[in-house]
Amino acid sequence: MVVGVLKVRLGIEGNRSLKGKRRILKQVKESILARFGATVAEIGDYDLWQASELGLALIGNNESRINASMDRILNHIENMHLAVLLDHEIDFIHM
Repeated sequence: MVVGVLKVRLGIEGNRSLKGKRRILKQVKESILARFGATVAEIGDYDLWQASELGLALIGNNESRINASMDRILNHIENMHLAVLLDHEIDFIHM
């Protein structure tokens, strides 16, 4: 079993409130869950209006497939045009 973990740092340009940030993050998280089945949670920058860190996880039996899915998730986030992808980090845990 392989667990793929993706940490994403997002910039939310033009946002002026935590309420607006939560609305955008909800759209991003729900879209990723629906399309890719990945678990998504906000893991940092809770009180910043224009930035966020998300953590995502996928479980499978093939690291290359999980890595390909993570790449598709990153492309999906960019193509949503709700937030700017500032940085990301991918790790794998083999069990």
